Amino acid sequence: YTSSTKLTVYGTERSILELGSSKTGNGEPMGAIHFVNDANADATLFDGDSKVIAVIQSETAQGGTLATDDSGGELWFYTKPEAGTIACNMAIMSDGNVGIGTTSPSERFIVKNASDGWSGAHFALEASGSTNKWDFVVGGGDDLYIAYNENASGKYQQWKADGTIGIMGNVGIGTTAPTRPLTVKSSASTEIAARF
Repeated sequence: YTSSTKLTVYGTERSILELGSSKTGNGEPMGAIHFVNDANADATLFDGDSKVIAVIQSETAQGGTLATDDSGGELWFYTKPEAGTIACNMAIMSDGNVGIGTTSPSERFIVKNASDGWSGAHFALEASGSTNKWDFVVGGGDDLYIAYNENASGKYQQWKADGTIGIMGNVGIGTTAPTRPLTVKSSASTEIAARF
């Protein structure tokens, strides 16, 4: 075995995957599984029109030298957009932490926004029977914004880093149908306790 050795598995029209090191010096991860579209233009460079379209790579996690350290392992997952350069979009660290949009997650699960606004990639929860969703975005000032369908209605919740909560819309306590910015209803009767 040498560093240039690789196993290539071919499909009917394009090579499917490559195991082992390949294309040394062109910038792509080494010692990885490469998923290849042989119809892409660039056979050598690891760039916007590279033949490599996805990668699963193992990384060594170590605190000392390879000779003395009981090293750990990480898995990095690379994908290539249709018109762009391949990049690592998910990582599983040796301690079990998972990062999406980051290769250095400090907690068990971290999703890093692509940008501050609703249009950038962010975390969302989608309904099972439709494409309607609740979006969670960390915006400017590190405030958390929660909205329905990327704030299509203009009504959102803002949880500020200093503990302040702002809600664009009506709030109900004891009712799910508030008619004012704040409606308080007694749970023991149908009477409205207060409206503001």
